[in-house]
Amino acid sequence: MSQSLPEFIQGSSTRYEYSRSPTPEEPDSSRNLRNRNPTGKNQYANCPPPRDETVEFLLRKYHRNGVTNRNILSELLKAEHSIQISPSTVARRLRKLGLRASGAMTQALPESTKRQLILNELDKDPTSRKGPPTIKDEIRQNTGIHLTRDYINAEMHVLDPEGFIIGQPGSRKRRRAQLVLLGPHHEWSGDGHDKLSQIGFPIWGIRDVWSGVWLGLWVLPNNRLKVAIGYLYLSLIRELGGMPIQTTTDRGSETGRIFGIAEALREAFSPELEGLPVHRFLQSIHNTTIERGWLQLRLQWGDNVKVVWEEGRDIYDASDEQQ
Repeated sequence: MSQSLPEFIQGSSTRYEYSRSPTPEEPDSSRNLRNRNPTGKNQYANCPPPRDETVEFLLRKYHRNGVTNRNILSELLKAEHSIQISPSTVARRLRKLGLRASGAMTQALPESTKRQLILNELDKDPTSRKGPPTIKDEIRQNTGIHLTRDYINAEMHVLDPEGFIIGQPGSRKRRRAQLVLLGPHHEWSGDGHDKLSQIGFPIWGIRDVWSGVWLGLWVLPNNRLKVAIGYLYLSLIRELGGMPIQTTTDRGSETGRIFGIAEALREAFSPELEGLPVHRFLQSIHNTTIERGWLQLRLQWGDNVKVVWEEGRDIYDASDEQQ
């Protein structure tokens, strides 16, 4: 997983160029310029056949997780599963499986269906804290349907205008820096989340910086124990079959164990990467990938769970076996 990968190209699409055939008078160099594969070597010779059950399962899984870009899917399949499929082949298989991106899906669905999907999610948000991106993610996670953010934003202004007033930011925004990454699993971002500890949900998580995919979220009795966090880090490496080039965490006392484990594994298995930092310590506010993930988790789930918890605090009776 530490291999170099092409840079992420957001929203790209394959373009085909048609040109006339070269005339005999034209030099060979001009013909080679039009030949996209002058060596004749097929880099996707080991592409799985159509209807491959593993590929179909993975494409459906990625689609459900919000990954629809053909280039990203091609890279993830190669990096995480050693499956080589070109972006154009990925696009064809998505079409055969009926897995559409948000634009096509929004255009195809009836208006009443789309509006009901939004209403269903608004009903789960009594605090009106969820914005269009969060509602978009929840619809996708719960139904597998992708709607565009613009459509959801417009409908929410009609269905819940007061929610936008409540959600207006009141603080200055920090200036964002551009992330430069080689590809999937170049960098992992890890951190603990304490906002729900008071109701019994101390959480620790790891997120892939390049794709934004959650690699692991765990509820622990104590998310500040070095041994527990080190165990989770090693378990994830074992599950995925490799480790990132770099891991990023805050300076919490529990993250020192991750640093030691990463250093030892780098020295034992990837000595050729000597000189590249295996771990980076940041202030929590600068560990932006994981912090944004916590924000979405709180808006999607945490705030409303706390409201429901408080409503039932005086109702619950530990001695009542019926509860």
